[in-house]
Amino acid sequence: VAGLYSNLISRPAIAFSFDDGNMSDYLTCYPVLKAKGWTGTSYIISDDIGLTVNNGKDPRLTLSQMQEMYADGWTFGIHGKNSNNWTSTTLAVTETSIKTCRDYLYNNGFKNCLNHAAYPENEYNDDVIAILKRYGIVYARTTNEFPFLSPAADFMKINLGFHMKATLQENIDLLESRIKLGGLVNVYAHPIYEGRTLTPEVFEQFVDYIDTN
Repeated sequence: VAGLYSNLISRPAIAFSFDDGNMSDYLTCYPVLKAKGWTGTSYIISDDIGLTVNNGKDPRLTLSQMQEMYADGWTFGIHGKNSNNWTSTTLAVTETSIKTCRDYLYNNGFKNCLNHAAYPENEYNDDVIAILKRYGIVYARTTNEFPFLSPAADFMKINLGFHMKATLQENIDLLESRIKLGGLVNVYAHPIYEGRTLTPEVFEQFVDYIDTN
């Protein structure tokens, strides 16, 4: 899956991904992972690039930041033109959302990032999957599929991990439980700021835990 090989090594593989393209991907996640020689994936909302949204609470990545991260091996995935749930709009609107986000990545040179997506609000159906496949998307991440097994039974319904929690111990417990179920664990998060549910300190501690263990 995107260059990660599962069950071919004696220890688990862990992938990091981040939804919405938040500024904290650049300020916190990128440097913390880079210090370990690791990279991650940001699933972007293309209309939000360079903006601050949600009543001033959430600054998004800028194009120049994305280009710097990409040059260091970071990848970007399709999360839509906007944050609309792909199952709650017409198929035409959903297709426009997917195509617009994909075109943004393509037109700005992120040509290794065009085959994967994350479902907004984790919702999908067969029609949405068919649209994604028409645009060359070969795998998509959700949080709704059980059990959490690796390799995935359906690459358009990948759920092999967990959303990061507020405390270090919660994240350790979730990681250790997921490792027992399969060879690939996808750890994902939303904004990481002081005063938010997940802080930069806990994220860095968790990365250190993974590195040490």
